[in-house]
Amino acid sequence: MARARAQAAAGQAGSALRPRRRSAVKDGRPENTHPLNRGPGQDRIPLYESFLRFAEALARCSPAAAHRTGCVLVSFNLERVLGAGFSGGAASARGRLGGARRRDSHLHAEEHALLIAGAVEKDKLMFVTEAPCLLCAARAINSGVSHVYYRTATARGCKGLELLRRAGKAVIHYPRWRPRSAGPHPIGLVGGRLPPRMTLPEAYQHFAEALALRSTDGSQKVGCVVVSGDLERVLGIGYNGGAAGIDDRDFIPADRSGYVHAEENALLKAGAIEKDKVMFLTHTPCVMCAKRAINSGVARIHCRQPNQRGDAMGLALLQQAGKQVVWWKGEARRR
Repeated sequence: MARARAQAAAGQAGSALRPRRRSAVKDGRPENTHPLNRGPGQDRIPLYESFLRFAEALARCSPAAAHRTGCVLVSFNLERVLGAGFSGGAASARGRLGGARRRDSHLHAEEHALLIAGAVEKDKLMFVTEAPCLLCAARAINSGVSHVYYRTATARGCKGLELLRRAGKAVIHYPRWRPRSAGPHPIGLVGGRLPPRMTLPEAYQHFAEALALRSTDGSQKVGCVVVSGDLERVLGIGYNGGAAGIDDRDFIPADRSGYVHAEENALLKAGAIEKDKVMFLTHTPCVMCAKRAINSGVARIHCRQPNQRGDAMGLALLQQAGKQVVWWKGEARRR
């Protein structure tokens, strides 16, 4: 009996010394414990990275002289953007108030995003360019945030991270993701660093680019972002791909691509109730997606380049419907 107890104790000690086998994660980062990250590794941009790149673009919209930060709040299933913001003052009073400006008087990016998202939906994911301060961490806790992903952390951000950990929240440092294979950047998509200053439409355009990188279509990668007419709320996002969560290629005829278009995926989330929506696209829409945009209440479409398949009928249909097309290079024209 004594020998059996000794052997059991030795076995337990041995198992404690052996390194634990890490479970497979899609983005290659075991510290990212979000349930949707479980699975075989993938060599395409994770959605977590796409949201952080959107936050980085939003930070370039901030008028602040220092601590120019961006924040994005997302539903737990990663399908809906609940709120997005950057550090800045009151939107309607920007640049109108005279006198000396108080030091650090800007609202923080996290607060802007949380005001849009609200506290009703729980288990939200927060993506921030800089770790939140102590007060923004408290706001995140009170607003039902369950995961916080951040790029960098300053001294004041470390206190916020400690508070989040004490509250049982998942805190993930997420350096910029890079693909394992050093292949060429996909044709037609913008690469390189962001400019130091950006407008909000430009931030949405770069978000569409980051989403397009997730597409599994080898011939053309398209991203789409649909927002409210006042540009305050993201209503739907998408990229061209198959059925979510499964491999559906066996069901697709050889002469068809079988991919749901980026515009359709975004409009499925945005719905048709809200009118005068704005759509940001990496490519011009095909004729069927132009019909979907018109019937879903889209009033303006931003796009950067023609559809690589040479389909110009979508723009012709938008012209007939009186919709506005804005080219990313700044040229706006009634098509």
